[in-house]
Amino acid sequence: MTRLIGLTNNGHLETTSAEYDSGLISIPTLRSGKFEATNVLNLPHNISPANPYDITILNGRLNFHDGTTIRTVANLEDLNPVSYIRKDANTYIALGACSSVDIATISTIANRLYLTPIVLGRNVTTSTVSIYTTTAAARTIYIGMYSTYYDTVRRREAPSSLITSTTISTTGSGTYTTTFVSNLSRGTLYWAAFLCISSSITVAALVPTALSCIMNSTSPSATTFATHFYATATSLPNSLANALLSYGTGNVPALFVQEAL
Repeated sequence: MTRLIGLTNNGHLETTSAEYDSGLISIPTLRSGKFEATNVLNLPHNISPANPYDITILNGRLNFHDGTTIRTVANLEDLNPVSYIRKDANTYIALGACSSVDIATISTIANRLYLTPIVLGRNVTTSTVSIYTTTAAARTIYIGMYSTYYDTVRRREAPSSLITSTTISTTGSGTYTTTFVSNLSRGTLYWAAFLCISSSITVAALVPTALSCIMNSTSPSATTFATHFYATATSLPNSLANALLSYGTGNVPALFVQEAL
């Protein structure tokens, strides 16, 4: 029996028999990491459907042969309603952003290490990182990604080990891009690190209302929320466990990554 399969607007996969105009069969929503293709749909694991209208699956992507070409009809990682649900080699992910609020700017403090919490809705493998600056002068910037741990002394989650890092040397205003490889898992707390040494720099920034992670108010009477941790540094430490970190408010430097596809 031949069946057709497709995605509904609410993220469900539905199948219908080719022999009927009706007879729609609804199956449970499929979530990334919980889909067993061979057990649920008995789909073969081939990259190239051989026959017209065959449906196959490979690396979470549903494919079918339309008689002429092989087409991708769905990516199972895209079923969750989260920011940046589509993989696209031509776009950038602003780490920590959750909305389309316009980018602002921030004039960073020299030797201040900014640590912004981020949680992604799907697995992301980064290949590059970019910044945009309006400062018409040479600067040295360190960018990194930290894992998280629970600080039992201060009773809070905080940055721990340095996962990956890179350096950007600017010569004036503009966009700067460099290699930045990291494998970031969905639902895991990370800390994006930004450090400009010796002098301040004005860079593109995310405003608090655009952030996906807010660190809550530091006081019952506070009218603003903490958006990041900060510390004084001249390089990125390999570990920040037990480091003295202060709560910061306001805009945070925007780090734009592209995915390795």
